[in-house]
Amino acid sequence: MVFTFEQLRKKYPTLSDEAIHEAVKLLNQSPAPVRDIWAGEDQVGDKPQVRGPDGLTTPQRELNAFAEENALPAPFPSGPER
Repeated sequence: MVFTFEQLRKKYPTLSDEAIHEAVKLLNQSPAPVRDIWAGEDQVGDKPQVRGPDGLTTPQRELNAFAEENALPAPFPSGPER
C-alpha cells in the first residue's frame, strides 16, 4: 500500500507537515533485507557476557526487570541455586 500526505493528514491532523512528510517517506520505503535487520539487532558484541553474583548476565537482568514491571513471568530464574 502506498501512503500519501493527504491520507496521513486526515488521520493525524495534529502532526506538523514535516512529521507527516517524514512518516510518508518511512512508510513508502521498501523493507530492509532480513540479514540487514538481523545485523542491526546484534548488539551484544564479541566480549563474553559476565555473570553477576545472581548468576545472570546484564541482558538477562534487564529482561527480568522488564517482565517484573509488566507483570510477566521472569524468563531467567536467578539465585545461587543456578
